[in-house]
Parts: sequence; structure tokens; C-alpha cells
Amino acid sequence: MTKRLAPFVALALAAGASTLKAQQHQHQGGAGTAGQTGSHMGAQMGAGMHMMALGPQLLLDHKDDLKLTPEQVTGIEKIAADAKAKSDQAMASHQTHMHEMMQAMQAATPDQQVVRTHFQGALDAMGAAHWAEIEAGLAAMALLTDEQRTTAKGLTHEMGMGQGMDQGMQGCCQGGMNKVKRN
Repeated sequence: MTKRLAPFVALALAAGASTLKAQQHQHQGGAGTAGQTGSHMGAQMGAGMHMMALGPQLLLDHKDDLKLTPEQVTGIEKIAADAKAKSDQAMASHQTHMHEMMQAMQAATPDQQVVRTHFQGALDAMGAAHWAEIEAGLAAMALLTDEQRTTAKGLTHEMGMGQGMDQGMQGCCQGGMNKVKRN
């Protein structure tokens, strides 16, 4: 039974990893349907995803629109570099746990505790990678003036990243993701 579940568990964890990579690609100016991705992710994770959308790279990409000072640019670049290092480390840990979990599942009689330990480790590592992005978004936004923050939030809505995120959090707080109110 456990061997049959292995591909599904791996697929679920890989989906989380690919979501993070897609977000990073989008924030680095990669192609994609930001509106669709933003709405989907917003329904899943709400405000956290909104902070990822307002991450350092988006702010740097729009430094002229935001009228960032040289000091702000330097600070945001440092935050971005620190977040990337944390995220890369977390993703490496995720990959290690995934590999170890898959190895454990290949045993003639897999040890559930070993599989669970690596499954949880992979989830925790993915959470750490997401947290690094959210933390970076919060830190970068803290360097902005009120006017710049308003402009930055407007950028996410223009790009379609802010749509659905508020609804996602409302649904989460009102009893579950499946109960999101639609206008």
C-alpha cells in the first residue's frame, strides 16, 4: 500500500516546490499569467501570497515608478539576496527530505516513522522557503514610505496579483477555503 502512495506523495510535494519556483520566476520577470496564478494562489494562501507578490524583486523592477532612493534600493537588494539564500537553503533541504522519503518508501516494509519524518521535513522546508519570501516582502515594504507602499500595492492589482487574495483570506477566516464568497 505504501509503495502505491509514493508517487502521489512525491507529486504533492513536488507541486509545492514547483509553485514556489514559478513564483520566483514570476517575480524575476518571467513569463506567465500573473492574474490567473495570483487569483489561484490568493484563494489558497491569502495575505502571505500577497506579501510574496510585493517581494523585493517586484519593488526593484518598479523602482522608478516607486521613486525609490538609492538607500532604499540598496536595502531592498540586501533583503532580496538574504531571502534568496534562505530560500535556496530551504529548497535544498526539501530535496534532501524528498529523496530520503522516496528511498525509505522503497524498502520491502517501509518504516512509517522514517517516511513521516522525511515527509514532515520536506513540508517544513517548503514552509521555510515560503516564509523567506513572505519575510522578505514584509521587510522590503517596511523600507517604503506610505505613498510608496500604496503605489506598490496598486502595482499588484494592476498586474492581477492582488485580485482574489483578499477573498482568499476572507474564505480562510470564515470557515475554510471552500467557502470563499464570490462577487
